[in-house]
Order: sequence, then C-alpha cells, then structure tokens
Amino acid sequence: MSRGLSIDVFAETNPAFCSLAIRSFLQGYIESANIGAEFPTLFIVLPIAASEAQTPSFEATNKTTGLFTWLQRSPFVTLDLARRIDRTARFTRAAIHFGLQQRLIKIESGLFLPLDEGLLKKAPSSDAVGDVMKRSHRLGFWTGEIKSAPTVFNALGITI
Repeated sequence: MSRGLSIDVFAETNPAFCSLAIRSFLQGYIESANIGAEFPTLFIVLPIAASEAQTPSFEATNKTTGLFTWLQRSPFVTLDLARRIDRTARFTRAAIHFGLQQRLIKIESGLFLPLDEGLLKKAPSSDAVGDVMKRSHRLGFWTGEIKSAPTVFNALGITI
C-alpha cells in the first residue's frame, strides 16, 4: 500500500485485497454457521469491515459479542449503509470474481465458502491490512451466527 493512500481507497480499488477481506469474512462465517454464506451478505464486508470510519465500532468486541449487541452499541454503523453498499458493489463484484479465479473462495450449492489453497494461504497481517482481515472475520462470525441474509440486512436497516 502506498503512503498517503487510505485503507478505504486501497480497499475499494484493489480486487486482491477485497478478495482477502471477503475470504476472511467467509472464514468467520463458516466457523460459526458450518455452512457457506449467501451471496448478498458478501456486500456488507467492504463498507463495514474495510472502512476505517467503522473501526471504532469494533473496539472492545470479540467473536462472542454478536451482531445485535454490536449494532446496539454502535448504531452509527447503519447510517447511510445502503448508499455505502451501493457505492462499493462494483468493487465487491470484482473481488468475488478475482477470488473465484484465484481459488480464494468457491461456490457450492449456491453458497460461498472460503478456500485456503489459492493465491495466499494466510492473509497479510500488517497493521491496517491485518485489522481489516480481523474485522472481516469477526463480522463474518457474527453474520454466520444468524445464518439468514434477510435477517442480517433487516438488522442493518436494509430491505433486500
């Protein structure tokens, strides 16, 4: 990542980085759900977990916090979320495409699953990049506990 380039801009313009964030989300999701994630849930990763503006909402949380408790503590996460999802959708689609090509993720029975045999077995763990991967994994774990895209989006204040 070049100096002066925020993690948000880097995330939104780099399909490899975004793919790793999505794979981390899927790793967390499958860890709690024991099944793959539905397609729509992948679109929350970039505007939430890869955004520096959302970093404070993840402070003092862990895997056991849960989506509903997290949203209750940090309701600002939902502010303008539909627009942020719409703004990052093309980058999410590019990341999914890249992830499938590079064998970072796969689709099985219509659900998305992480793979550990592709481009990188483990995501980079430098400061900002590692933090995005941790937040993505945590968000995936919380989302996987719910196992329902409509319920997740409803909790986020979005109708799908």
